[in-house]
Amino acid sequence: DFGTESFKIFKECPHVGEVIFANEGEKLSRFFTRINEITKERKKILSEYNGDYGFFLRTSGKTMPLITIFINGYESFAENYGAIFEDLLLVLTREGQKLGIPFVISTASSNDMRYRMKQNFKQKLALSLNDSGDYSIIFDGIGNRVPAHRFGRGFANVREKVLEFQ
Repeated sequence: DFGTESFKIFKECPHVGEVIFANEGEKLSRFFTRINEITKERKKILSEYNGDYGFFLRTSGKTMPLITIFINGYESFAENYGAIFEDLLLVLTREGQKLGIPFVISTASSNDMRYRMKQNFKQKLALSLNDSGDYSIIFDGIGNRVPAHRFGRGFANVREKVLEFQ
C-alpha cells in the first residue's frame, strides 16, 4: 500500500499474507525475493500443464492457491522503488496471471504507469477521472464517451467491450 495506507484494515484478515507500506523497503525487498521464488517453483510444477495455472486446476485434480497481489498507489511505488524493482515487476505482471499470481494495480492518473507495464494488463477499470480525455487513453476505441456523473460510475473492459458500471 503506497497510497493512503487504507489497506491497513486488511492486515489481520486470515487470507491476507502481508500488507507492506511505502516506508518498509526491507520488507518489500523480502517480498519480491519470495514472490520470485514462488514464480520459479510454479513454473517448474506447471511445466507439465502447458505452464498454465487454469489448465493445471482443471486437469490435475490438485489445488494450488491463487496469490493475488495488490499495489495501491503505483505512482509512489515507481517513484520510491522503481529503479530497484520495476524490471522484476514487469516480468511478474507479464507471467503472473498464467502462474496463478495475478496483479491488481491502482494509479491516480492514466499516465502514472509506463506503456510497457500497461501492456501486461488486459483488464482495465476506471472510476471518475478529472480529465474526461483520459478515458480514451485508457480504453481503445471509446471516443468521447464518459461515464454518467454519479458516485461510483466508471468504465471497465469486459470481453473486448468497454462497459459502464456503477
